[in-house]
Amino acid sequence: MKSHQKIREQKTLSLSPDMLINDVIKTWPQTVATFSKMGFSSFKIPIFRKLFTRNLTIESAAKFKNVDLNILLINLQNAIANPTTHNESFIDPNRLRFDENTVPDLTGDLSMFGIIPCPVRNVIIERFDSFIQENYTKRDKKVAWWLASGGPSIMDIKNYIKSTVKSNQFETFPDLFLSVGTEVFLHDDFCRPLYKENFFKQTDVKTRADLKKLEDPNGILQLQFAAIFTFYCIPESLGGLPLPNNWFDLTDPKYKGHIVLPSLNLPVIPDLLSALYFHLGDSHFIKFCQNVKFALHPSHSSDRKIKKNSPGIFVTPMHFSKIKKSPGHVNVIPEDGFIAVPAYIAKTSQNSEVSKMEDFLLSKELLDIYYNSGFMPNNPDIETEYPMDNLITRPWSSLFDNIPDEFLQQLLRNFKLEVSA
Repeated sequence: MKSHQKIREQKTLSLSPDMLINDVIKTWPQTVATFSKMGFSSFKIPIFRKLFTRNLTIESAAKFKNVDLNILLINLQNAIANPTTHNESFIDPNRLRFDENTVPDLTGDLSMFGIIPCPVRNVIIERFDSFIQENYTKRDKKVAWWLASGGPSIMDIKNYIKSTVKSNQFETFPDLFLSVGTEVFLHDDFCRPLYKENFFKQTDVKTRADLKKLEDPNGILQLQFAAIFTFYCIPESLGGLPLPNNWFDLTDPKYKGHIVLPSLNLPVIPDLLSALYFHLGDSHFIKFCQNVKFALHPSHSSDRKIKKNSPGIFVTPMHFSKIKKSPGHVNVIPEDGFIAVPAYIAKTSQNSEVSKMEDFLLSKELLDIYYNSGFMPNNPDIETEYPMDNLITRPWSSLFDNIPDEFLQQLLRNFKLEVSA
């Protein structure tokens, strides 16, 4: 009787911003639909909830997604109060005016924005600013730019794209846009309509021979560089098991519980999982998923972050394995090739100012910075130490034969079934 009373009292509690999302959903399962309507569609996927909502508060989630906290709390409270009826009082966030205060002024002789990797952010922005001063400011040309590299700033850019696409205000899109991964270019919620409706301009695509697999066959997206993935291994955590030599080795049951993926909310995940799926095939991909223990940010592959009995194989970008490599830890180059996630440039204008900036973004001067940090530059004048002959990539056909967002959720569902088995 006391136990029943405790549960009943718990279910009448009011929400607070510091409540954990995992606890909210367990107590009031109907809130999953509300979270989804508010932009947290990933919460519908059990494996995603298992990996990311245990220590995530309502307030933190709202900040991460740039969602109004008060509206989120109101909608959740209404869902709790009306668990079995249609919630007519739901406040639709899509009808709310986009907060333009998060967007800098993007008007000028040249405008550009994008997402750049956090390990190179400071030096890239410093070099970028110098280039603007020398090549534009001295000629009284204004360059309006906005570059993000992590956390809320990336969400601001994503929300800006969504708002622009949803309102069909394509003409307000900046002259140049750059980002890692195909998600923001070719997924439905982002720039896919601009791509399909030829709003992005054709470009004279330049691709070094060993990165041809990443070339846009339609000549619209210009490859800038690639983030390449490898295994970062900690032998002492493997309990005497041999180091894996290739991606198929990671499907062996002996590695169950020893493998860690990058955080599933990173922009590289759609391309990483898709490349793995098409390389391994359906049955081996499921076996791989079965062996994965959890996901976390690649920076946690440092021994300073490792706890006792932690996994010993991290699927991680080369740039993090180079930064974080510790004594006794091994960076394995897979025999069957690196997984490569592309970074592209798209443009909505073809004037001379845009061409000058595009040339700089592809220059040896700038791409040397990326290469020295572990990325593969799309510039033939930069000699690379690693073989790129067997790159494993997401097939271009998969981006057009499938709906990318639905395909990603399908991969995550397979992942969930095996991890929870």
